[in-house]
Amino acid sequence: MAPKMLHLKYHANYPVSSLYDYDDIDAWSEWYPGELTESSKADIRRELKSFRTMAPTWLKRGKITAPIIVIDSDHGSVIGDGRGRVSVSIGMGWDRIPTVIAKSKKSEVSGSIIVVDVQPEYKDSIYFDISSFCEYLDENYGKRAIAILYNGSETVGETTEDELKQWLFEYGFEHAYEVEYYDKGYGFFRFCMDEGADYADLVRLIKFMKEKDIVDSRTIADEELWDEFINMYKEHSVDEIRELLEFSDDMINIPDLMEWLEKWTSKYSGKIELCGGAAEQCLAEVELALDANDQEYSVNYNWIYG
Repeated sequence: MAPKMLHLKYHANYPVSSLYDYDDIDAWSEWYPGELTESSKADIRRELKSFRTMAPTWLKRGKITAPIIVIDSDHGSVIGDGRGRVSVSIGMGWDRIPTVIAKSKKSEVSGSIIVVDVQPEYKDSIYFDISSFCEYLDENYGKRAIAILYNGSETVGETTEDELKQWLFEYGFEHAYEVEYYDKGYGFFRFCMDEGADYADLVRLIKFMKEKDIVDSRTIADEELWDEFINMYKEHSVDEIRELLEFSDDMINIPDLMEWLEKWTSKYSGKIELCGGAAEQCLAEVELALDANDQEYSVNYNWIYG
C-alpha cells in the first residue's frame, strides 16, 4: 500500500472547544472546565507542579505556548501529543491553545471553492443567510479545497485572519480553522470597471501587462508600449481602453492575487467555484483575475451579494 501524506496545519489560537471533535476529552481530562480557578494561586501551583514539572510555567505565562498535536486520519482522530496541556487549559478556563492538525484524507479533493469577502465589515450587505452559507462550506469540506479571500488588515481592511476565522466559526463553519486564507486587497482594476471599460478589453489589457511584467498601467506609456498593445489586439478595437488610461493619473495594477490564484490551481486541480462578494465589485475583480489567467471557474449565484 502506498504511504499517505499528512497535511500539517498550524493554528496559533485554536479553540479548545473544537478539540472535542477529535477526542473523548471528558474521558481523560484531569479537571472539568474552570475547576482549577476555584483554588488559591498557591494551591493551583502545587497541584500543577505535582501534575507536570513544566505546568507552573504555563500558569505564569497565562497560556500554553507549545503546540499540541492532533492526528486526524482515515481510521479516526485523537490528540496524539499534549493531553496534559489540554487538561490544564480546561482546568484554567483558557479557551485557546496552539495546535498542529496532522490530517490524512480518505480521498483527494476534486475542484475547489473560493470565497470572496464574506467578512464582518460587509455583514449588512450580505443578503444570504451566513449560517446557511457556513453549513454549505462544511458540507463541501474534504470534498473540495476551500479558500477564503478577504480584505484584511495587511491590505485595505480591518479584520485579521484570526478574527475572520473566529467570526466564521461562530456562524457555524466548523472547519473555519482548517482552510486557507488570503488577504487579497481590493481596487486593483476598479478605475476601468467604474469607467465602464469593456470587460473583454480589460481582460486583454491585464493579460498584456502580465506578459510584459508590468505592474502599473502607467508604465505602458512610459515604455511606449501602447502601440504594441493596439497591434496585438487590432481585430478587437481596443482603442477605447487606451484612451481611458494613456493620459490619466488613475491606473490599474496587477495584484499578487493573480500569482496566488495560479499557485492555488497548481495545488488543487479541477474547476473553481466562486461565491461570496458583491457581483459588480469585489467578486468581479476576482473574475477578471481568473479570466486574465485563463483559469476555469463558475459562479455560484446562490451565495453572492450586492
